Amino acid sequence: MSQFYSTPKERPLRPNSGSREGRIFLIIICFILGGTLITFGKNWYEHYQQEHPVSASESPFTDLRFIDAENILDRIRKNESLHFIDIRSRSNFEKYHLLDSEWTNAAEIGSFTAVPGKFVIVVFDEEASHDQLRYIHDTFTAKKITFAFLEGGIRNWIAQGGTVIAEANPNSFIDQTKIIPISPEEVIGLQKTLVRSTFIDVRSDGEFQSEHIPGAINIPLVRIEKERSLIPMIGSLFVYGATETDSFQAGTRLFDMGFIGVRVINGGFQSWKTKKLPTTTSSE
Repeated sequence: MSQFYSTPKERPLRPNSGSREGRIFLIIICFILGGTLITFGKNWYEHYQQEHPVSASESPFTDLRFIDAENILDRIRKNESLHFIDIRSRSNFEKYHLLDSEWTNAAEIGSFTAVPGKFVIVVFDEEASHDQLRYIHDTFTAKKITFAFLEGGIRNWIAQGGTVIAEANPNSFIDQTKIIPISPEEVIGLQKTLVRSTFIDVRSDGEFQSEHIPGAINIPLVRIEKERSLIPMIGSLFVYGATETDSFQAGTRLFDMGFIGVRVINGGFQSWKTKKLPTTTSSE
């Protein structure tokens, strides 16, 4: 006996009126909360502006003159006459700065005199206030100085591959790779095999005149950036200071200025003398 199975017909689902009303209620609540938050935020912002008025000079610098790193690097390659002035704090300037830049006290910018024919580029950092930059802009404009601010400041310059002269850290692996350390004894042996070698003494003028390595050129560390043209680009370069720290600082700065493969004498001149290696005086 066969059995027949009939499939019950599906009944259309009736919307749950309670569920629908619940959704409507939630939507109304969201609208109310959103409107309340917007009103509260607007009132708070207006109150904040009254308590902390924004200087007019803090508006976007649409009328200030900026120059980007790429433009500057292109001008440097073309040997254009540029004058970098750095208005950051003196301590930050000593830590690192653009090659050939000049530290300028921002408080004395009113007495700044530009070198005729040079394009002045103002270097700054995040500590510079908008009012400060505005003052420089207005002052230089009034003096008819050709100038521009370094776009993005010095941090952006570094990020774009611009060169800086930095205070070296002996514990930094990167700084250590900038120089080739060499012992005083190794210098004597290596010097005999080199066709051309130059010794750079970065001690003070007085220390150099008193005693130095034969044939060395005296360029004190504080002047090494400005007098780097005295250093030959061809041949092997040995550098030393009064101590190992001074020697290391000089070697890394020379690297930053484009001198590759600089050999730094371990222990500086002090170690050289202790080893009783050849020395001479300026009077000899």
